[in-house]
Amino acid sequence: MTNDAEFAYRETEALTTDPVGMVVVLYEMLLKDLRRALSAIAVGDIEARAAAVRHSLLVLQQLQSTLDFQRGGVVAENLDRFYNFSRAKLLEAQIKVSPEIFEQQITFVSGIRDAWEEVRNQQLAAVGTTVNLPRAVLDGGSARVEGEVLGQWSA
Repeated sequence: MTNDAEFAYRETEALTTDPVGMVVVLYEMLLKDLRRALSAIAVGDIEARAAAVRHSLLVLQQLQSTLDFQRGGVVAENLDRFYNFSRAKLLEAQIKVSPEIFEQQITFVSGIRDAWEEVRNQQLAAVGTTVNLPRAVLDGGSARVEGEVLGQWSA
């Protein structure tokens, strides 16, 4: 997917998804950045690796800044620690040019992303829908979660 097409897809996804879906999107972006950094190491592209790490740090910052410690309690505290740990490991991986550390972070982030996807699926199932909202955008219609209109469009 070209950068323009990818940007348009992500923009549509961000405008039409629920809050938990947005967290999933951010985790997917983070995983893509980590894989780009790993690929850049393989081909010796320092600039691409630095750009991927820089963007992954921005995604981590966004995820961390949305934590609600009052409502999230222990989960929010654990995620805060995870984001700090991940940030430190990314910087270490960048400095050491370590594919092993990037691979380890991909494994950790994938596990948490899968957990958020399960939460999202449970929420959607609770309101009687299992629609993948970004895909629904392409098909036309509207999506609701807990009575809230997430997006409306027409074909």
